[in-house]
Amino acid sequence: MRLRGAALVFIFSAAAMLPLLGSGQALAQAQHRPPAAHLRVGGGHPIEHRHQRLGRSSSWGTVSSQNWAGYDATGGGFTSVTASWVEPSIQASYSPETYAVFWVGLDGDGSPTVEQIGTAAYSEGGSVYYFAWYEMYPAAAILIPVINVSPGDEMTGTVTSDGAGGFTLKLVNDTTNEPFSIDKTSISAQRFSAEVIAEAPSSSASGPTFQLANFGSVDFTNCAFDDQPINAFAYNQIDMVSADNVTEATTSALGSDGASFSVTTPPVTIASGYDGAWHNSAVQVTLTATDYAGGSGVKSITYSVDGGMPTTVDAAATQVTIGAPADHSNDGVHTLSFYSTDNDGNQETAKSVTVKIDTTPAVTIASGYDGAWQNSAVPVTLTATDNASGSGVKSITYSIDGGAPATVDAAATQVTIGAPADHSNDGVHTLSFYSADNGGNQETAKSVTVEIDTTPPVVSASGAGNGAWLNHAAAISLSATDSGSGLVSIGYTLDGVAHTAAGASTQVVLPARPNATHTLTYHATDLTGNVSADYSLGVHIDTLGPVTAAKPARGRKGKAITLRCRVRDNLSPRATSVTLTIRNSHKKVVKTLELGTEKISAWHAVKWTPKAKGMYSYTVTARDLAGNKQAKAGSAKITVE
Repeated sequence: MRLRGAALVFIFSAAAMLPLLGSGQALAQAQHRPPAAHLRVGGGHPIEHRHQRLGRSSSWGTVSSQNWAGYDATGGGFTSVTASWVEPSIQASYSPETYAVFWVGLDGDGSPTVEQIGTAAYSEGGSVYYFAWYEMYPAAAILIPVINVSPGDEMTGTVTSDGAGGFTLKLVNDTTNEPFSIDKTSISAQRFSAEVIAEAPSSSASGPTFQLANFGSVDFTNCAFDDQPINAFAYNQIDMVSADNVTEATTSALGSDGASFSVTTPPVTIASGYDGAWHNSAVQVTLTATDYAGGSGVKSITYSVDGGMPTTVDAAATQVTIGAPADHSNDGVHTLSFYSTDNDGNQETAKSVTVKIDTTPAVTIASGYDGAWQNSAVPVTLTATDNASGSGVKSITYSIDGGAPATVDAAATQVTIGAPADHSNDGVHTLSFYSADNGGNQETAKSVTVEIDTTPPVVSASGAGNGAWLNHAAAISLSATDSGSGLVSIGYTLDGVAHTAAGASTQVVLPARPNATHTLTYHATDLTGNVSADYSLGVHIDTLGPVTAAKPARGRKGKAITLRCRVRDNLSPRATSVTLTIRNSHKKVVKTLELGTEKISAWHAVKWTPKAKGMYSYTVTARDLAGNKQAKAGSAKITVE
């Protein structure tokens, strides 16, 4: 025994010889003892039994244990314990292994040793085994091969102490008249407690408790501690309650003689037809209850869904349907609670299973695209969400241009529509996609369009050859074609002045002025933003110099003033440079603005911010690239207030 906080822990390997069957014995018929190959005669079996008493509310009374049911008394000085019981029949189990152990003993509750003797039954692989054993814990349990144990046999167990470390352990099969007795010594035994117990063992001192076999009911009679009935002591009435608060076995009150009681396992209900996974259709859960062999039989099954009104069915089996209506009103996680009751009124501790319904598909949205033409790769992000009470997104499936679908097990993914430099992916692409949730719902496929165009348009000119000299006006026609997104505009520069014409064609007129050189540079832009290479065309007409003009201007100190000037040229084959020279009233130059080599045939706005008030003037001078200077420089006054 080990004391852990307020709980008493018993380490008992009495039925430690319970065998672990190999696959060769899994389908064997029920036997009265386990195959000898699985026992260590004289040495016990590697399975130990862990006894843990829980929830003691007082020094005596009704308490609970994870693996004990029955009666004990504590306080020390005990010299004997005896009881008789009828070996019950346990139900066969394929998986998991189930165990039921019945014994009498001294110590174990409040002391580190156990001196005990009894019987055990277990089922594995559909076979059931029964045998007798004794134990002087912490030594291993020992098989008693001279006693056969069968359901219905009446057994009597006795443990006595001489008070000086000597113990006699006796077990008699009263039905077959097979006795066994052995003397053992334990100097460390304290004789602190005496007990008559039905037990569910565990595989080791620290291992989990095995599932208790459904043995129905076992009757203990002629129970005595120190030759007195149990009710002569401050006894503990023990119910077996698992760690998750399920009652595995209940102990009756003592009989009128104070020396008899029974331990009962209630009927057992199992649920089938559910798997704990999400479903998008109705789930039919079958509840099946069984009572132990020879028991009173199952009377009814009671169940409720999500804590609702309980329903009781007077049968050993029933079916409960968790609906999945098309309006999604029952989507979510549902709890089916249930228990069965036998004809003696024994009621199983309620159990529950979870059924998950999801009929609402997830919704996927695409982002990162705008439906416009693009000349670079477009990463489209697909993001799926499920309804709040749903099963969650399982995957997103997508395909490009009807190609092989790709499935990503995630709620978001990114699909890139490439734009390689070799223009091989130019065109209109369709990205189709849908998501699936964990309930098997699949969204109706959607699609978005991504347009890729990496190929620039082509521009051609007609009306005059490059380098031609003309003595009359020239009309140059610019025409562009595009193989992808379509044309937006043609841009051209005439003698340094930029122009933009919408559409796929435009006409540029070169006026007839002598000795001028006109340079026409042009390109086209498509809807994607691809720009063609610049093309150039030169036409020579005359040699006359430019004419400049200026308009008066007025403004305030520190504020930008718009100066309007004009340069007229006879369309020299070379561009024109323009300079604005600003002087104060003392004819001192205060600012020179170079407008660059460009043609200005209309009034041109130039911004200038004066630093002081006064009268100023500005002069517009121009010289073409052929070296022609204006005949007269235009000038105008500037008034700064």
